[in-house]
Amino acid sequence: MEKKNVVIHIAGSEYTILTEEDPAYVEALAETLDKDITEIVGANRRLSMTQAAILAALDYADKAAKESEAADNLRGQIKEYLEDSARYKMEAEVARRDVERLQKELKLPRGAWTLCGLLWNVVPTPSIWAPATSMPEGTPKTSRRRSWRKQSNTAMYGASKCT
Repeated sequence: MEKKNVVIHIAGSEYTILTEEDPAYVEALAETLDKDITEIVGANRRLSMTQAAILAALDYADKAAKESEAADNLRGQIKEYLEDSARYKMEAEVARRDVERLQKELKLPRGAWTLCGLLWNVVPTPSIWAPATSMPEGTPKTSRRRSWRKQSNTAMYGASKCT
């Protein structure tokens, strides 16, 4: 990037800065510093410009140190979250393999569930209520009401393999 000369004014003095930064950015920094030094001098008229500049620099150093510490804390938290995520991913993979192994032992198709509660994915418990299949012969379709009966677990899933 090309270096540029930027003229700035701080506390009544003019400075020419050679920088690669955007001139508007450097001017905004100078305005902020000028405002801070002016406030410090306004609060205590006995301070020289040098003393006010040192106090402003000390304030900026304090803010930078605190922001650096905050950034380090955030990096630490992110690192912990990534480690937790990796651990949980590994645990999920182990659990998935256990489910596959148990399904093979039970000779169940992938995605099937049994009364034991072995699930490929977490899904709600199936309803054991189903429409009755037996309707009286000759009942008109318009007058048929859906009747419900509780199915036995054996009727729904076949013989239990969980014993």
